Amino acid sequence: MAKKMDDNYGFHAYSDEHLLKRIWQVGIGRFFLLVVGCILLILLNLLISLNKVKVFLTLIGIEVLLAFVGGWIYFFIRLRSD
Repeated sequence: MAKKMDDNYGFHAYSDEHLLKRIWQVGIGRFFLLVVGCILLILLNLLISLNKVKVFLTLIGIEVLLAFVGGWIYFFIRLRSD
C-alpha cells in the first residue's frame, strides 16, 4: 500500500489517457487545440522570420503546401484502408 502511494505521490489518476487525447475527443476541445496550435505556429514563424514579411509569407506558404500534401496522403491512405 505504501509503495503504491509513493509511485503516485498520493494522487489518484482517474484516467490512464493523456490529457491532450481526452481534450481532442471533445468537439470544442478539438477546435481549441487547433486554434492554439495555429497561434503557436504563427508565433514561431514570426520568431524565425525576425519580422520580415517576405520570409514570413514564404514560411506560411511552405507550411500550407505541406499541410495540403499531407492531407491528401492521409486521405488516400484512409481511403485504401476502408
